[in-house]
Amino acid sequence: MQRLFHEARTYYLRLVVSFVLGAIAGLAPLALAPAVEFLKKFLDHDPAQHLQVLWLVIAALFLSNALGNLAGYASSYLSAWVGQRFIADLRVRLLQHALRLSVAEYDVWRPGDFLARFTSDLVLMTDAMSISLPQLIQISITLVGALVYLVITDWRLTLALLFVAPVVSFTVNQFTQIIAIKSRVTQNRIAEILSNLSDVLGAHRIVKAFHREEYETQRFQQTNEHYFAAYLKMTQMMLTQIPVVNMITGLSLKERNQVP
Repeated sequence: MQRLFHEARTYYLRLVVSFVLGAIAGLAPLALAPAVEFLKKFLDHDPAQHLQVLWLVIAALFLSNALGNLAGYASSYLSAWVGQRFIADLRVRLLQHALRLSVAEYDVWRPGDFLARFTSDLVLMTDAMSISLPQLIQISITLVGALVYLVITDWRLTLALLFVAPVVSFTVNQFTQIIAIKSRVTQNRIAEILSNLSDVLGAHRIVKAFHREEYETQRFQQTNEHYFAAYLKMTQMMLTQIPVVNMITGLSLKERNQVP
């Protein structure tokens, strides 16, 4: 990620604007909880005389939500523009680098490996810059704001959450490492599929001449099944992470409620 930011230094201004808009989008949802608390206290006295205030609060929440959505849209669009522009430039540089490699390098790298670098690997980088980065900014801002609000409203609950935070962080880190390993395996399987396709389609005359259609089909099916199994293993780890973290957080809150 550090190297990506270094390579994307040309687009820093747009990234900064995207970060600011992402911060606004992350702060917008935090207006709901204080507004509800205000209405509960304000309308308890004389609800009939405060209908105008109620409509003003509803209008303010609507505007806050609209502003947050617009900021989120602009932040995601800018990040997508930067990500796609950066990847487009990187794709050309990657081809230039590949063309300057020695002939010996082409004996080590299969055509499918090169194709995987130009396709699936760059897609992952695009998703990281265009989707994951804006979401990370908005979620981080919302998390910090929610934590501050929790400290003000219920400091005991905040302590309980902070107490379990290292356990959650450790668990997420372990899952992240496993998912990264599974992701690399999946990318290698994609490279094998692309290499298999490149070999077969590039030598289709030889395949037909020696009647190797059935053999090549079975070989491709085996490679395809390997990718299928690798992708499912990665998906299992990704889907297991969320319920495990939720269970740890739920147990901590349960213990907090049992404390007098």
